[in-house]
Amino acid sequence: MLKKFIHERLVNCSTPLSATLNSSLLLRIRDNDTYESSQSNVKKLPRRKSMVDLTKIDAEIRRILLLSQYRPIDLESVFSHELSTMPISLCSLEDVNLLNQQSKSKDIFEFLKQKFPTAIYSTNIPTTNQPKALVIDGSSLLHIYPRTGSNAFQHALYLLSEHILPYFTDYSRIDIIFDSPKSRDLKSFTNRYTNSSNVQSRYNHIKRNSILPTGKAFQNFVTSNRAIFAASVVESWKETEARNLIPSRCVLIVAGPDEKAFKLEKDEQLEDLIELESNQIEADSRIILHIDHILHNYIFNVVVKSIDTDVIILCIYHASLFGLHSLLVDTTLPKKQFKVIDCKFIHNELIDRYGVNPLIFLIVYALSGCDTCSFIRNVSKRTFMQVLFDTPNDFNDLQKLTTIQISKDDVNLFADKSDHYT
Repeated sequence: MLKKFIHERLVNCSTPLSATLNSSLLLRIRDNDTYESSQSNVKKLPRRKSMVDLTKIDAEIRRILLLSQYRPIDLESVFSHELSTMPISLCSLEDVNLLNQQSKSKDIFEFLKQKFPTAIYSTNIPTTNQPKALVIDGSSLLHIYPRTGSNAFQHALYLLSEHILPYFTDYSRIDIIFDSPKSRDLKSFTNRYTNSSNVQSRYNHIKRNSILPTGKAFQNFVTSNRAIFAASVVESWKETEARNLIPSRCVLIVAGPDEKAFKLEKDEQLEDLIELESNQIEADSRIILHIDHILHNYIFNVVVKSIDTDVIILCIYHASLFGLHSLLVDTTLPKKQFKVIDCKFIHNELIDRYGVNPLIFLIVYALSGCDTCSFIRNVSKRTFMQVLFDTPNDFNDLQKLTTIQISKDDVNLFADKSDHYT
């Protein structure tokens, strides 16, 4: 309202200074689930219907309280949202202790497509005569179905020969990065990582000759044993039989799921890469370390293969790395339309066309909701991003979040910015 007052009376002078402001609709907590951010209004329900709903709710509460006297009902759990010390808009509707989550991939991709249409390729990756490197997010490899009756070692060779080595036709170096075992614990406050309906037994070790399940049972097996399964695949690739499948003069580098990284070449000894050892939990951030290492080895054109939206945003921010000629993220799904994002182009356009600091772009993306940060119910990432693009200078204070010592006041800065959205 203050912004509207200033523009109408002092900037545009379209309204007399003495004119009073029109009354505005306030957003109350009770309206949270009927608020539409795109229209900045609240869907008004008929008063009669509201009274009927309240009567039903009141009757249900009375019924639960009466039943609790005769049956073992945990009232604290039943009324956990009512008793929560956290804002309900940040909590999962299923469990008050979990983060509210929204779909982010489609929302962000459509936003990028709208703002940077020429940065999204639906055809083949642009060709170049210069050396190129490919960085693969290993999580997608783990979900590739094994052939019936395959053991762990045979499946690892199958992944290598059928899903990795063909890329050496276009790339001289391929890096594959797997998540740390701690990744699951880091994301334990989101509903999709706590759903135990499809969880199988968790193993401490997968033997070389262990027969892998097939079909849905295999996907459940991977979900429950992602890091252990990744470690089994990596150990298989380190064997001589696997290394000799790599074409001559081509380099395969494997990192994770532990802190170590290895260089694999045909007819060469296995080499530990100390400079790529990392305690990063997520493959997303570890990918950036590998891109930097690739640049130091005089390869300046990099393609990252990942369907993770977080990887796209990180690559957009880090596209300014010294010497980098091109940085593309291939998000193409199997049997789907080709989809590649030119992150370096978007990085430059953020600054030159929209006046948006890529660092602020990264911060707003993270704080508006991710696997370790609640989304705000009924306020989409797209809305956050649009407000950032409309008023980029209003977000400059968020750079304080990059300092080593962060105060509570700095964190509250983002809460203040959220007022723009509601």
